[in-house]
Amino acid sequence: GISPVGVTAIGSKQDSTSQAQGYLKISPDGKKLAMAIAGLPINKVELYDFDSKTGKITNPITVNLGTSPPSAYGVEFSPDSKKLYVSLKADTAQNKINYSKLVQLDILSSDSIKIGKSLRIVDSLSNVTKEYFGALQLDPQGKNIYMAVQGSTKIAIINSPDS
Repeated sequence: GISPVGVTAIGSKQDSTSQAQGYLKISPDGKKLAMAIAGLPINKVELYDFDSKTGKITNPITVNLGTSPPSAYGVEFSPDSKKLYVSLKADTAQNKINYSKLVQLDILSSDSIKIGKSLRIVDSLSNVTKEYFGALQLDPQGKNIYMAVQGSTKIAIINSPDS
């Protein structure tokens, strides 16, 4: 089971049931940890330095991803660990003008504002599609990132995620 021994008190408080629903990922180079935080009213991603030998998590950086909905959900690092992809999952049943987005952040800086300003929308779905972006996963060869699309029979692929 989960034990309080070794729990790290770091980063922002997850003070609602929706905030702790996002993914956690460790970068391919083992030096960073990312956590998606679904917010009301603000979505965030937290980045930490990660020591893969000790498991120690330090130096939290909180990056503002904008208002919710849609809600921050999936995270994945590019193979070179220089970019972070975040899926923002829509819920058009709750909000008819809402839509899913996939964003990319340049995470080379340790400045949260600079990282936030690097945000680029890679893709988005119309609120008419009834499809929602979900989990992200880098393939074992480190070539592509796959993304679940709720309401679809397809899996999305991010080709050349280092670009």
